[in-house]
Amino acid sequence: MNRLEIILTNHARFKLWVLEQHGFRFTEDQIKEAIKHPDFTKDARFNRFSAHKNLNDLTLRIIYEERDNIIMVMVVRRGRYEN
Repeated sequence: MNRLEIILTNHARFKLWVLEQHGFRFTEDQIKEAIKHPDFTKDARFNRFSAHKNLNDLTLRIIYEERDNIIMVMVVRRGRYEN
């Protein structure tokens, strides 16, 4: 996976902006790191994957898919699915 290019969709960038408006700032580097080295992953709908990364007291959840040697980040969420 390290050789694949990671691209954020416009929707993912918008979700990052929305999270920032609510006081939760995540960087593209944090998103990429979470995909490369997640705490755990799950299969998601529509042949996508879900990467989860614990960051202090938050869980960063990223929905992505692989297409033509590119990882497309679709959605970024915080803490919705934490235990």
